[in-house]
Amino acid sequence: MKEPFSLVVSDDIIIALRTEDEAEATFNLIENNRAYLQEWLPWVPHVQSINDCLHFIRQNIRDWEDGADLTAGMYYKGRLVGIIGFHGLLKPHKYCSIGYWLDEASQGHGIVTKCTTALTRYAFDVHKMNRVVILAGVNNSKSRAIPERIGFKFEGVMRGAQYLYGKYIDVAMYARLKDDL
Repeated sequence: MKEPFSLVVSDDIIIALRTEDEAEATFNLIENNRAYLQEWLPWVPHVQSINDCLHFIRQNIRDWEDGADLTAGMYYKGRLVGIIGFHGLLKPHKYCSIGYWLDEASQGHGIVTKCTTALTRYAFDVHKMNRVVILAGVNNSKSRAIPERIGFKFEGVMRGAQYLYGKYIDVAMYARLKDDL
């Protein structure tokens, strides 16, 4: 069994693989932010119970143990405030993407900026990635501000790349190469 993931970002911020015991906290976080998250995330309506979160956390643990993906909690001052992770650790091509969402009330502390910076370094240093990508809806200014703030390069718009509640939206693509550091 692989060691659970944990990364200290700062004195106040930790990224860690969630445990099954955190299914209720995860559900409550989603429930408290449902309208806010649903604007940009297509999975939100499908999370209807603590049990849904428990199944998702179990899948996250399996994915981590298999080396496929990382979906972890962002903890600020010991409290779960959001989710961040790698999608598609494509080892032959040495690239992955980072996705994130944060509790609306926890914004303004630099949590996602610091976590994304730390996870990008982790991807380059530990997983030996060459390229890290961040995708965000073109009108999602808060999500787009993160890669812009930490030196990712805007590579363009993928037209109609995300299906969101009955329509396709355009997605902005940002990337950083290991050589960009």
